[in-house]
Amino acid sequence: MERIFFTLNQFDFNYRHKGLDIIGSLFYSGGKDGTNISLDQQTWVDTLWTQKSDAYTLARRENYKARLGANYMFNEKHSVGILYDFVYYSTEEPNYTMRSEISADGKPYDSWKSKNVLSNEYPVHLVNAYYVGTIGRWLVNFNTDMRWSYEEDKQTTTEDSENYQDRTVKTNRRYDNGLFASKLVLSYPFWKGNLSFGGEYTHTYQKNKFANEQGILQDTDNKVQEYSISAFVEYRLKLGKLDVGAGIRYEHNTSDYYESGKLVNEQSKVYDNIFPTVSLAYPFGPVSANLSYTMKTRRPSYSQLDGNMNYINRYTYMSGNPLLKPTTYSDLTWMSSYKFFQLIISYQRSENAIIHVTNQLETQPNISHTTYQNFNKIDKVTFLLAASPTIGCWNLNYSAGIIKQWFELEHLGAIKKMHRPMPYLSMFNTFTLPKGFQITLDGVFMGKGHVENLLIGENKYIDVGIGKTFFKDKALLVKLDCSDVFDWRRNNTTLYGERNILREKDSWTDLQNMRLTLRYRFNSSKSKYKGTGAGEDEKARL
Repeated sequence: MERIFFTLNQFDFNYRHKGLDIIGSLFYSGGKDGTNISLDQQTWVDTLWTQKSDAYTLARRENYKARLGANYMFNEKHSVGILYDFVYYSTEEPNYTMRSEISADGKPYDSWKSKNVLSNEYPVHLVNAYYVGTIGRWLVNFNTDMRWSYEEDKQTTTEDSENYQDRTVKTNRRYDNGLFASKLVLSYPFWKGNLSFGGEYTHTYQKNKFANEQGILQDTDNKVQEYSISAFVEYRLKLGKLDVGAGIRYEHNTSDYYESGKLVNEQSKVYDNIFPTVSLAYPFGPVSANLSYTMKTRRPSYSQLDGNMNYINRYTYMSGNPLLKPTTYSDLTWMSSYKFFQLIISYQRSENAIIHVTNQLETQPNISHTTYQNFNKIDKVTFLLAASPTIGCWNLNYSAGIIKQWFELEHLGAIKKMHRPMPYLSMFNTFTLPKGFQITLDGVFMGKGHVENLLIGENKYIDVGIGKTFFKDKALLVKLDCSDVFDWRRNNTTLYGERNILREKDSWTDLQNMRLTLRYRFNSSKSKYKGTGAGEDEKARL
């Protein structure tokens, strides 16, 4: 295993003169990381196909960020600002190798060694402007955002087959993205509480061009263009010791899908939804309690909707699914606290849940196709008990919980129940010592259990760190951290499909590392920039 070096540098500044703030930052991170994956896949069609693969990747990654903005406070009641962010990501995988062995009904069929060369670049531009002010008894908060970017991926895969023809697959993919969003929120004190209402508008597009010169995968030229309008109203009031909140949100979404410039009606959609929220909070002596119900939707990301095929090897393809529907979440949560104890119990139902699946190509059933699919529903209950006391110089933040889902799918002609609960335990310790020393000791344990159509194996890790501040104002911090001290972190998962099982065994990524942090602050001040952004859900989808 090659030892990896990674560096991160950041510089922030803030110039203030009367009501004017000029803010900015520069950021760079870069280095290498390695991943080792072992896969074992069985597919039951007319023949039992078994594929065993071992892959190792060494990637070079770089990330640049630059920020420049201005904020002006006319007085305590009115402020405006504008902010520009530029982000640039790049990845190169000069060393990707995969060895695969294929058998049919238990007899050797073929084996090959794959070499893959991948490079991509992803520049992003983002502009935010805002106004926050008080006009009479009205509080006004307005944000508008513009975002544009492109991503270009180039990949060459070479397969040296033992029994059949060698193969070279070259693909080129380019995404062009754009977003415009505006959000207005108005608040007004009314009766015994506060009334808030407002709306949001977003316009998003993504252009996608994909080419494979060998003709193994289909070339595409498509575009998704979406419009979203939402409006909401919320009222919160206090009746004695009881805090009550209630709200409702309306969303209208239009999505147009174009293929080679022509509108495809089957993949174009219109959604109209109404989502309520209710919350109640009441103190029972020293115990505070809160009960809330929320309903919301999450639309599939653009990568999940991308129907272009990614070539893994000659028997494994990967893509999104342009026919996906949004997932609707209903959440009922109880929270209570007593001194330094906290209890959380929640029930969540996901309708039209989007799940990662592996199916078989209809035209070539021996080829596995990993994609996304909507399932009717998933029910899930979460129980979490946490404690965060301080004993002298020792601050503890311990939590224990369990997550259990109810989900069923068809597997090899029968219904498979994915109901096994997953336990969770975390212990975060901070020791604040004399002369500016601080020691951290953290541990996390995740037990074996089901998540969607996955059986996830046990995982655990321990992190330690020691730091010291210097000077009277603690301006200089020197800290040494060690992550995953005992090299315990491994991925062991089993994915169940309708006619297949895919197991990932003892795979690892370079998560065991040591980090040295040097941080120096002088004349530091808190930023007065009040922009909160608009179209945040759409940004996440892009």
